[in-house]
Amino acid sequence: MIQEYINYLQHNKGYSVQTCTEYRKDLEKFVQWLRGSTQIERWGMVTKDVIDSWVWDMSVNDMAPCTIKRRVSALRGLYQYAWVKGLCTDNPAKYVSTPKKGHRLPKVADVDNITQAIRNAATDGETKLALAIMAETGVRLGELLDMRVNDVNLGERSIIVRGKGNKERKVYYGDMTAELIGRCVVIGGGLLISSSARELRYKVHASTGSSPHNIRHTWATVMLNNGCPLESISKLMGHASVKTTEIYAEVATATLAADYNKYKPNYDKGKERASA
Repeated sequence: MIQEYINYLQHNKGYSVQTCTEYRKDLEKFVQWLRGSTQIERWGMVTKDVIDSWVWDMSVNDMAPCTIKRRVSALRGLYQYAWVKGLCTDNPAKYVSTPKKGHRLPKVADVDNITQAIRNAATDGETKLALAIMAETGVRLGELLDMRVNDVNLGERSIIVRGKGNKERKVYYGDMTAELIGRCVVIGGGLLISSSARELRYKVHASTGSSPHNIRHTWATVMLNNGCPLESISKLMGHASVKTTEIYAEVATATLAADYNKYKPNYDKGKERASA
């Protein structure tokens, strides 16, 4: 039945070969689990409880929630197809619940490490400029590598950025970037940064211990902690919705909690001094 369903997806629904390949693998994993964990030999013998057991088995083996969700979705689609075709009387996967995706806060970089890398004489000029732009504008790596010299407005201290969907926006930079642009940039229409994405990721990590994307997270968190409205941060980051930016409010809250725990007054020490 799997092959019949995959043919249907590819030829009738227009699914890509890649998607069909992934669905086939997911369904074959279910069959493999059935053979190893149950006595079930026919698709019609599968119940919701059986699929729930499969989900539980994947969960306790630390499978990513998104993978579990995709596999159950593939199985749900297979049974829906079989039900419409009259090959089975029910869709046992219809009401199966899957684990929710873990909510992880974005990782932030160490601001001092970024500053030291920019001030370090051993860091090459282009890497310094790239670090300064990312740290002061919060742009994505791909956006940085698309920047051209003509996109820079020296008087306004701004840069035109082409983001996702080729949408243009304007970002603004500070003193570090202004200083480095004055040293490094040659007048003309060429690229602002000539390194490849792979090269720049390596250089950024080697000099700061962080990734370009973590530096973007840092910029957003610092801006929020300094009082910048969430709506402005969202626009400067090129987010389609402010909902995407709201995660940084949680990062800021987590940072405040960490700072509190680090610097909170310890009244027990005062008691110890009094008793001494």
